[in-house]
Amino acid sequence: AVVSTQDPVWNKQFKFNVKDIHSTLNITVFDEEKTKYNFIGCVKLPILEAHTIHRCLLKDRKLDNLSFGEIFLETQLIYNPVRATVKTLLPPEENLLYEEPKFKRNLFMQNFKRVYSLATVVMSIGLAVQRIYNWENKAKSAFALLLYILIVLSFELYMIPLFLGILIIYQFLARWVGFKSFETWVMNADLQDQSVKEPDDPEDGEDFSLTAKMKMVMGVCQTVQNSLDLVASYCERVKNVFNWTIPFLSFIAATALISGTLLLYFIPLRWIFLVWGINKLTVKLRDPTYEENQELLNFLSRVPSDIELSQMRIITRESSKRKALKSRRK
Repeated sequence: AVVSTQDPVWNKQFKFNVKDIHSTLNITVFDEEKTKYNFIGCVKLPILEAHTIHRCLLKDRKLDNLSFGEIFLETQLIYNPVRATVKTLLPPEENLLYEEPKFKRNLFMQNFKRVYSLATVVMSIGLAVQRIYNWENKAKSAFALLLYILIVLSFELYMIPLFLGILIIYQFLARWVGFKSFETWVMNADLQDQSVKEPDDPEDGEDFSLTAKMKMVMGVCQTVQNSLDLVASYCERVKNVFNWTIPFLSFIAATALISGTLLLYFIPLRWIFLVWGINKLTVKLRDPTYEENQELLNFLSRVPSDIELSQMRIITRESSKRKALKSRRK
């Protein structure tokens, strides 16, 4: 401890044996008084970045906002890259101090915005595909069609990790050399003319009533509720297809699967993808009035979910009496 100063200099050296190079160094600064220690701020430094001089502004306990003051650290990291790589592939050690966070409105909104930002990128990619599909820019659509044909004709399995490796290298160059990142390309190309309504967020300093806050939370909860219902419904519909809940629909699915098996057995997958892709990419060019059709989703929408089956179940007097009798026995 350093006393009687607001600009302390510890000038201390510490040596730590690090078991996991992906862990963090947590530093907390207190102000010592006669009867207690007052929290000033803390820093969470990744071990992998502990190889230089750091000038860190202190944060609050939650590490969300800035606190008061700053701290200078000079760190040096010595490690074996091979052992660190092996350790990376092993399960991380359990954090015994971790506590499951309780439900909080701010945390819920924060997680919702995180998912929303990721969904925005997916939406932008979908808009790009949709524009190519609709032939809004004939040059881009023609180039995409030619590229698709070349990829299908020359595709090999090793190209998947090759493409992902090239993407990682490009993102590295975008970060350190100054290239435009992939996400920036997508967002600029497909969202510049689209107005995507973001979730309402109270501005700093704006006083919101309890009713307004409840409406905001209820709106987000409704979105999450509907999304969960959509996912659960489609999973139940797939299950009900295999359970022959609706025999006519299950018969259609069985016929399609057997036909697909024969088709894949006699015709190479490469040529199937080629014909399917050319048809999908040129259908708007051949027929501008064509409306997009998702056959699989349309089929699943005809299959009832478990909730819909319960609502459609016919109850007779005999079945009602049997159900009442069973409940009494229980």
